Amino acid sequence: MSFLFDEDEALRDLLKEITVTDQKASSAAAKTITNRALSSNVVTITTSTEHGFEVGDTVTIAGTATAFNGTYNITLIPTPTTFKYAKTNANIATVASGGTATPGTTRKVGVWFGQPDQEIRSQSYPYITIDMIDIAEAFDRAHRGRVSPTYYEDPTTIATGVNWNSNLHDKDMDFPIPVNIDYQITTYARQPRHDRQILAELLYTKIPLRFAVLNVGPDTQYGTARRLDVLDISKRDITEQGKRLFVNAITVRVSSEIAPSTFNKLYKVQEINVTGTTGTQVIGRGTFTAVDPLTIPTP
Repeated sequence: MSFLFDEDEALRDLLKEITVTDQKASSAAAKTITNRALSSNVVTITTSTEHGFEVGDTVTIAGTATAFNGTYNITLIPTPTTFKYAKTNANIATVASGGTATPGTTRKVGVWFGQPDQEIRSQSYPYITIDMIDIAEAFDRAHRGRVSPTYYEDPTTIATGVNWNSNLHDKDMDFPIPVNIDYQITTYARQPRHDRQILAELLYTKIPLRFAVLNVGPDTQYGTARRLDVLDISKRDITEQGKRLFVNAITVRVSSEIAPSTFNKLYKVQEINVTGTTGTQVIGRGTFTAVDPLTIPTP
């Protein structure tokens, strides 16, 4: 496991599958396609009239060549009558075409770290940003002593030239230092319906106010579940350039830990041999009889 990196990635993975209902889907009619082209795994579609799409919209292409048909996310709007989307395929030269481009019913909400100016400029609303705002030791969770957590990956060797064998070897380390990592999750939307949909998705399924969990780590064997607490939800709606912008700032806390960089590598006891005693043994006021030799093998 990797401190901070794993928490960052786990939080982004938790949020990145949020979608909202596209406002255009209920009112916009399918647009007629007049030209199509595919170059360097990017499709360019031209419509007969202004399409009204935005970057991030889903669109269904039908009635044209098989290589173009399907549902896609729009990645670029060069002009009011053209749009682009990604498609892995051999190049196809520009050609006149029929078919339709129909607005999809949902739109995926983008998720980025920090202030991704370059990325945001090429994206449309709604979207989410994640900012780490504080790291502090959690003294109320501190322990002293040694522990052998199973969610940390085993060493590869026990000694020079001796590979690690979990049947013969073990490990332990000082208790990890407990820390709290605070993040600010900020959501941005132009439409009030999108704003409420994002809030509902976050608070009902992604980061509920009680018993939220963040699954951290590369896999189930060397991963762990972190406690995830919602500390605050602030409404920060503004008006910019004459347009409404619905903003929510949600502060969350991940209960994490900083582990020592090295383990103590240990050999497991494989067998216990008791040689026994002979005659009568005297200890203090009483005596005990002899003990026969015995061996306790590995289970």
